[in-house]
Amino acid sequence: MKSTVFFTILFFSLTSFAKISFNHSPSTEWETLVRDITQKIHNLLPEDWPEIGHCQIYFIENGNPSYKPVFRYQNQDMDILFAQKVLVLNSSDPEVIAHEYSHFLLDDYMRKMSPAWKHFFIWVKYQNDIHETILITKKSLSSLQNTLLEFENDPTNTLNLDRLRNSIKKYKANLIELNEALEIERKYDFSLYALSSFKAMAPYYELHADSLAAIALENWQAMKNITIKNINDPELSKQLVLPKIEPKESAIKAFIEARNFLDNLDPNTYSYQPWEATGNYSQFAPFRSYLKRSIENDYSTNKQEFIKKFTESIVTIYEKTLLPYPENVNRTLKEKNLELIELMNQ
Repeated sequence: MKSTVFFTILFFSLTSFAKISFNHSPSTEWETLVRDITQKIHNLLPEDWPEIGHCQIYFIENGNPSYKPVFRYQNQDMDILFAQKVLVLNSSDPEVIAHEYSHFLLDDYMRKMSPAWKHFFIWVKYQNDIHETILITKKSLSSLQNTLLEFENDPTNTLNLDRLRNSIKKYKANLIELNEALEIERKYDFSLYALSSFKAMAPYYELHADSLAAIALENWQAMKNITIKNINDPELSKQLVLPKIEPKESAIKAFIEARNFLDNLDPNTYSYQPWEATGNYSQFAPFRSYLKRSIENDYSTNKQEFIKKFTESIVTIYEKTLLPYPENVNRTLKEKNLELIELMNQ
């Protein structure tokens, strides 16, 4: 009886840790698969990891699986709405689910640990200068509130007052968010609108997602294998962007190996290829080798500590290397790999 109680408590603790909800899914079996895989990733996180936010998961019949930090859509009344942290999946492949969910985890972490990162997504939502947007929002809110005062006690009123109240509620929430962004801006002595710095984070995002997926699935060839599967799929293969290498067979081989975790690649002596700098999956071959060696040796009994340092290092690169110095976007691959390894060794 005691073992049954323990199992029940443990199961509740673990499943409550992963805050996911399904807006659409093909089956309860698929939902169970997704929960099992996301939990494997959660089990890799250290105890002092910031509280993880809520992730919405949509199953789609067609299209590419992806993580959308900001999801813009319209409701039945044609109102423009925004959902945060949405995972769009159409696959039962554990590698795909683990990879995409890892994107969510890094974004969620960075919004808590990097004020500049959080500011960027507020700006993405409004697509305008924050201070100017606050003035516009205040004006619109005042107009809506005056309209409500004018008509809420008018027996001849034909306006939809519930919808008007909902709009007022939304504008008030927007103001809170915008004022938070303005406060963030005041804490930095450089611009937070460097789109090039944000785009330069894409290779780090793919590296982090591939790494967590491989570690959670206990398979260093997991991402290589799913890449092979995608290349052999008649529809998915059309959407892949191969390196500009001739012949095509060489490009396919390079594209596959880019997501592998190979042994004994030294960042100082590795022969970096020009095509590697053009892809988001191919920029960190030496670091992938360093990561594999570290997990198998120094951190074999404490993967959580490695993942914590790895994730913190990515935040540091965004806050200390890329945002203040946009010219660092053009660093060489050797410099990028060495910087990340040096941060890990501190």
